[in-house]
Amino acid sequence: MNITKGTEVPNFKAKSFWQSHEPKEFDFELDNFTSNKLVLAFYPGDFTPVCTKEMCDFSDHLSALKDLNAQVVGISTDNLESHRKFAVRYKLDFPLIADTDKNIGELFNVKGPLLANNHRRAIFILDENKKVIFNRIEFSAIFRTEAKEIQRFLNSLSRRCF
Repeated sequence: MNITKGTEVPNFKAKSFWQSHEPKEFDFELDNFTSNKLVLAFYPGDFTPVCTKEMCDFSDHLSALKDLNAQVVGISTDNLESHRKFAVRYKLDFPLIADTDKNIGELFNVKGPLLANNHRRAIFILDENKKVIFNRIEFSAIFRTEAKEIQRFLNSLSRRCF
């Protein structure tokens, strides 16, 4: 499947970790997250310099993104224990999906040829109907989409007349 702007994303499930008020592992299911826009942030790996900077950037802007009715979700091929340590160390208060079998990465076509065991860095924003309203897959893992750019995009949606 080629997921691009306008594509309705099928439901998927995966093991996840969420630091939140009570840190917990849980079964993430896309269908349970449709009351908000969803910012799916695919990244190559926990504790790597660019990925850490990217996830901390989202964490720093989490309140502003929530004000725009958006929930951030990080997705990498790291396991739950790695996600737990990563989230706790950097105080990341959003779900981190452990796509260890790479099924979600394949669905979104972000399995990297250069990073065969990891995802490419990518952002997909889904609306409340699970349709892609924004997507960007980075050619190189050193580039990333900043949270402020996501905020500007979401702000522009709220100003549009339909």
